[in-house]
Amino acid sequence: MTGPARGVQRYWARQRDLMWSLPAAVVAREDDAIHDLRAAGRRLRSTLRVFRPLLRRNHCTHLVEELGWYNGVLGAARDAEVIAEQLAGLEGHDEFDRRRETLALLAEQMLVSRRTGLLLDDLDHFIRSPWRGGEGPDRDQMIARLDWTERRVAAAWRTVRSDPEDLPGSEHRLRRRAKTARYTLEALSEGVEGASERAGRYADLASRLGVMQDAVVLARALPQDSSQAAHEILTERRARAAEARDTLAEAVSAALPHSHR
Repeated sequence: MTGPARGVQRYWARQRDLMWSLPAAVVAREDDAIHDLRAAGRRLRSTLRVFRPLLRRNHCTHLVEELGWYNGVLGAARDAEVIAEQLAGLEGHDEFDRRRETLALLAEQMLVSRRTGLLLDDLDHFIRSPWRGGEGPDRDQMIARLDWTERRVAAAWRTVRSDPEDLPGSEHRLRRRAKTARYTLEALSEGVEGASERAGRYADLASRLGVMQDAVVLARALPQDSSQAAHEILTERRARAAEARDTLAEAVSAALPHSHR
């Protein structure tokens, strides 16, 4: 088995370990616990999808589906958490605190469910022997999958520039693909020179897009009759989003290799 393939398995094992350890922090309501747990699940699901052609297909497909469910529950809780934090202390917006609490409790229930236990057990078995045919792929096969992720980032960026009709949707797609490229480079950091630095550039791109997405999410969550103070917060978030959008081309250029720009 090649070094990159072994490195990917170790990367998956680290995410699995977080899925075992972080639920206690979620129950204790520690800062960023839901965020960090969701990120571990996303890293696993994204990179499983990237390397799917090289993996035991049936097992991989099952894990991708189960991680989609797992991440969805945590994602709803995290989105509610972010909105409540942005509106913290504003009069008349207690319903966002109640929603955050309700979805946090649903996440806690999910984390101790039998389904989650089976998912973690399946991950344990899969990570030990994930590759199709038993032998791990060679380095060129692994790099080809990385190239696939970066071509998808480039395609999403072309859509952002050419399709103003659905700009929030196109920008959100670009963010997801930038994160996938980041996670793939993280997973390959033991076998690809400069991978950690390149992953950092995709993280920066995703962060700027995240500022833009936060404004979209907040606008959708706020009812039309929200307080003036709430709308002032939204105006400020939109200003931040506009600043991030102005630097987007620079961040994309820094992240993508020359061959894909």
